[in-house]
Amino acid sequence: MDLVSIMNVLRKNGIKNVSIKWPNDIYIDDSKVCGILIENTIKGQHIADSIIGIGLNVNQQTFHSDAPNPCSLIHHTGKEIDRERLLSTIIDSFLSEMQRHAEGRIKDIEDDYKSRLYRREGMWRFIDENGAFEAEVADVQQDGHLVLRTPDDITKTYDFHQVKFKI
Repeated sequence: MDLVSIMNVLRKNGIKNVSIKWPNDIYIDDSKVCGILIENTIKGQHIADSIIGIGLNVNQQTFHSDAPNPCSLIHHTGKEIDRERLLSTIIDSFLSEMQRHAEGRIKDIEDDYKSRLYRREGMWRFIDENGAFEAEVADVQQDGHLVLRTPDDITKTYDFHQVKFKI
């Protein structure tokens, strides 16, 4: 829901080629512009609390980290962005997505998420514990597992950190 909210805002602000890179990043073309971390507190078999942290590169011109492919919104708009206005727009979008959730429109949210996946069409290179291989994104299950399908029609299901895109 939070990824879809941010993507909606970026698209409304004219950012093209925006996609969700499973499980928790937003990419513009092949560069990471946003990452989301969620920490849950579990009580029994239910989530009691969640803390969501969103890191969105807005006006940063240069990057001094080991991140392999960072970018910033300013790189794609060519102009400095008012961060307060952007934050307000993201909050409004997030509240709108929460309303869809409250209305029981879960399938719509899931469909939006899946339709915006990075490299959702075609065969791409991935890396897992056995090395590099080619596959297509077949699905993201409701529990968050990524399902890949190889050219010989074998499906593999992955949890977070078990597989990476080869970019």
